[in-house]
Amino acid sequence: MRHNLGVMAPPNEEDRWLGALVEALDDSWTVERVEAFAPDQLEVIAAAPPLRRSLSGFSNLRLIQSLWAGVEVILKDPGLRTDIPLARMKDPQMEASMALSVLAHVLAFHLHHDEYRRQQARSDWSQIYGVAPGERTVTFLGLGAMARPAARALRDAGFRVGAMVRSPRPDEIETFGRDQLDARLAKTDVLVNVLPVTEETRELIDADVFAELANGSAFVNVARGIHVVDDDLLAALDSGHLRHAFLDVFRTEPLPPDHPFWLHPRVTLTPHMAAPTFPPSGARFVAQQLVRLERGEPLEHLVDHDAGY
Repeated sequence: MRHNLGVMAPPNEEDRWLGALVEALDDSWTVERVEAFAPDQLEVIAAAPPLRRSLSGFSNLRLIQSLWAGVEVILKDPGLRTDIPLARMKDPQMEASMALSVLAHVLAFHLHHDEYRRQQARSDWSQIYGVAPGERTVTFLGLGAMARPAARALRDAGFRVGAMVRSPRPDEIETFGRDQLDARLAKTDVLVNVLPVTEETRELIDADVFAELANGSAFVNVARGIHVVDDDLLAALDSGHLRHAFLDVFRTEPLPPDHPFWLHPRVTLTPHMAAPTFPPSGARFVAQQLVRLERGEPLEHLVDHDAGY
């Protein structure tokens, strides 16, 4: 029996996804762009923003598989049906990349590379003597699939690591609830945001959060720009209370050329590349999902529409 999978991905990624999915799936699946099928022919849509069309009108759809870890754009689609399973991407290579990116940012701060960069700009040869990793506290906002490998990597490198989660629980990484965040921020050297986007997390990181952070700390954002109040972040950087910000995600992407983040001496900017999805390994996950779908087995990483992730 033939099955049909339609792909809807960004223009610069779609050909790679089409090739990887054709390679990963068995011969019972036909893989083409969504537009190649009549709406009632599609059983599965593999999608990543920006969506070229609404997800409504597909009468025989059995699964929507996100090609990214984040699903907030898909959840906003007015045609999205809650009775069709929506699954997040689970790509080990993507998680490994996130861990490397966060580790790199924290080490750059720990080893004073941000300060040396500013010194270099003014030909200033001044050695800075730091502290051991065990004297640094790294606090994660969120401890989901994308955050956990990064938290482990920092813990294994000797840093003190904890994470704010919705429901604290016994864990290999110390966890605490939202009600304990303020107390934790006061002893935090690096704050790492890996939260999902929900109504509760929008603009959560504001002037109050930055004021509670230890003086001279750093902020790493590898989640979404909407979590942060940009003006509050800039004020904390300009005052020197926040020593540096490592930013990979922004409210508007690409970041507008006149945005103050571009030239700010206390900002390191990357173009939403902390954890890219790798089509070959991502496609293998999709193939595993489709095997489960055909066998009637539980699908992995299903999204809770009410929770938003």
